[in-house]
Amino acid sequence: SNESKNYKKNNQTLNFYEERIEQVISDIRKEGKTFSFELFSSKFLDKKETMSLYNMYKVVIKELRNAEKVNTLDIYQTSLNLLIKFTNNKDISFYAIDYNCLKSFESFLLKRGNSGGGIHHHMRTLRAITNEAIRRKYLEAEYYPFSTQFNKEGYSLSHLKSQAAPRALSEKDMESFKKFNIAKY
Repeated sequence: SNESKNYKKNNQTLNFYEERIEQVISDIRKEGKTFSFELFSSKFLDKKETMSLYNMYKVVIKELRNAEKVNTLDIYQTSLNLLIKFTNNKDISFYAIDYNCLKSFESFLLKRGNSGGGIHHHMRTLRAITNEAIRRKYLEAEYYPFSTQFNKEGYSLSHLKSQAAPRALSEKDMESFKKFNIAKY
């Protein structure tokens, strides 16, 4: 009968979970760790370690150091230092980085006297780190906080124009400027 088939299937499922539970508990004992429900559930669900923002930066910075990409390394280190100040030295998860978080990071940078170009620079770095987290499966793509062609609601960098630094006119330019006769045009 259908009922006994279900009964059999349910029993197999239960047996599977019982064995899995025993396995996880014995692993925790072997590792000499203190048993906690968090530890148990993360092992039981076979979750990857959740990767925090600071740690993802540190991983990438270490890789850049190994690859001897000093300039990029400096950019990432500066960006991380600013994020540490922004979050008051409290590491956050990638899931905490949403549109609102990015907007307040932007105004934090503005308050510190960063130009649009400078802010663009830090946002690009943070975006690159977020892309890395997704590639490495630490963050599901649906939580990507930046704007894409598929998600126009995300945070966009386009309003942060990379302004060129204004340069002073040379003496020569100033002279020709003064001599310029608008009447001829």
